[in-house]
Amino acid sequence: DPLKSINRTAFKIQRLMTMLSAINQRFERVFPEDQEMLNELAKPLPLLAATVKSLRSRVNDRADKTIRQLLVSIPGIGPTIANTLITEIGDIKRFSSGKSLVAYAGLDPKVKQSGVSLKHNTKITKRGSPYLRKSVYISAYIAKRHDPELKEYFDKKINEGKRYKEATVATARKILYRVYAVWKRGPPYIKYPQKML
Repeated sequence: DPLKSINRTAFKIQRLMTMLSAINQRFERVFPEDQEMLNELAKPLPLLAATVKSLRSRVNDRADKTIRQLLVSIPGIGPTIANTLITEIGDIKRFSSGKSLVAYAGLDPKVKQSGVSLKHNTKITKRGSPYLRKSVYISAYIAKRHDPELKEYFDKKINEGKRYKEATVATARKILYRVYAVWKRGPPYIKYPQKML
């Protein structure tokens, strides 16, 4: 799928920018007096940022606008994340349930065959699309600050003894169930008092 390739390329360049920014910050601490070198290291950043913007603009122009409108109705999902969901998921009819979509994102718990209690089994399978997984994780991080229901769910997981990342992953799964319901059924996500879940 060409659109998926374009979106993944934007992801990779964005990651490269993050690495380069971290290198720049490190060099600024170690070589604060060498302004010429610092300027050279900073040169690619605006070009890379412009490339990411251009690629994401292409995806935005070509992705299904009706589906994007449905997805951005879900707290934590903006246009960029919605476009990633559209390109990575493709056809929602490929998935028989929200659970199968969660599995495709690799956010389902890894089952251990040993005698270890499943209560303490917090690893995820990480199969499927890492781009989808990362985007939903980011949306969970955003949503738990703006959606009272997800904030309550996240806090509940923390109070059950889950670590921050584990509670965020659990919240990301909840968001994917919302994505599945909204995309499959059609109407936008509605907060209280009606729930999609």
